[in-house]
Amino acid sequence: MNLERNIMGSGKSGIRILPLSEVVMSADELRDEEERTREAQRIADEKAKKRADAKRDIPSDGKPNSAVSQIGDLVIPMNISDSENYIFLEGRNHGSYSYDDCFVAMHRLGLNSQVEKLGQELKLDLKNTAKEQDGTPYIGNINWFNALSLAYHLGGEVMTPRQGIDFKELIEKGINEKNAIIYNGKKEPIKDIRVLERVYDEMFGARAPWRSEWLDADFKLKKVKKKDVLHLLYSHEVKNGILVPRGSEILEDCIMNQDCYADTTSFNRQGFPTRNKSDSGFFFYYPRSDNNSVARFYADSDRAVLVCDGNPTYADSSLGVRFVAKNFGGKK
Repeated sequence: MNLERNIMGSGKSGIRILPLSEVVMSADELRDEEERTREAQRIADEKAKKRADAKRDIPSDGKPNSAVSQIGDLVIPMNISDSENYIFLEGRNHGSYSYDDCFVAMHRLGLNSQVEKLGQELKLDLKNTAKEQDGTPYIGNINWFNALSLAYHLGGEVMTPRQGIDFKELIEKGINEKNAIIYNGKKEPIKDIRVLERVYDEMFGARAPWRSEWLDADFKLKKVKKKDVLHLLYSHEVKNGILVPRGSEILEDCIMNQDCYADTTSFNRQGFPTRNKSDSGFFFYYPRSDNNSVARFYADSDRAVLVCDGNPTYADSSLGVRFVAKNFGGKK
């Protein structure tokens, strides 16, 4: 069939009438486009909230919720009966930055009786608002302050960006290297590679829907020789109802002043990329100097992302937190 014909039927104009298959989006393309639109709206909403918080002079001082002080600094360690659903992350030394052995949950934190009870003590309205790809529900609509405070009061912590990158690389090693041995929370080898693939896909897989999780990193300007210098604050704990960083150091050289795709072989000791790479599939929003930026991971149909300009008061139903246990016994 000749698809080139005059719009009035004379056959002289050379206008090409395209078949429907070339002009109508497939179901997958339509879902991806809708996801991109939603992500653009999320970014716009978060930036708008940041501007509104600044106008109302809401301090980014680590105060998660006025009710937190009612239970003070009390830690009620979570009773973990499913240590096989954690991954052992061996302690690392990255120059002057180091961390101890820990156990990273395979799923974002979900609501159980202990978490629900603690949430009531903290006056937090905790609900499972989203599900992972395998159907596991998790708590969303929780801002950065409350997420880190909740983990602390449960006797755990939240990954820093460096831990998050180390965890990413550990799972990649377990998936891609034939003889690699990755251990679960019982310090038993994870023999089913599909377990690692599911965790990796949930955190970093380029697919819909959009999902995200907070990281333990705050960016603040501090005076150094009378000059404002951007610092990384991390490893937060709760003191007198306020999140206080146990670690604070000058932000090392990394990609700045440009949001871009990052070279995943260029992470510095703090966990931030130092080089860009257009085809990496891993995007980086650089740390801002607005004294109101924190970090998180997210992934959507286009890419995986390390966000370092996030609004700490922002919340979304698909934005949760991954619990990290410091120890629950066992030997490797």
